[in-house]
Amino acid sequence: MVVRVANVLPQGNCPICSATDAYVAQLGAGDEYYVECLNCKVYRASRKTFRHFEYLRARGEARGLDKLKRLGAALNQRVRTGAARLDFDTWESFAGTSPA
Repeated sequence: MVVRVANVLPQGNCPICSATDAYVAQLGAGDEYYVECLNCKVYRASRKTFRHFEYLRARGEARGLDKLKRLGAALNQRVRTGAARLDFDTWESFAGTSPA
């Protein structure tokens, strides 16, 4: 009898669009996240940035959610040439929003 074991990709929540079927993995020593999301495509974010996105989503304020919505739209519209790199100091310029 042969038993086959399938590798199941871990599912997580995309902190940008809150999709529940995103693939989320920590890279290296956990200092960076790699996310594959049907809505936001593929992106990498520093741990600080990823946690900030989670904070904005959990807080639920209209201004923060609007920034995440714009970022999700910018990621979705971008031509896929690889994973977009989102850093804490530059993600708002990528999304077309200015820091508060």
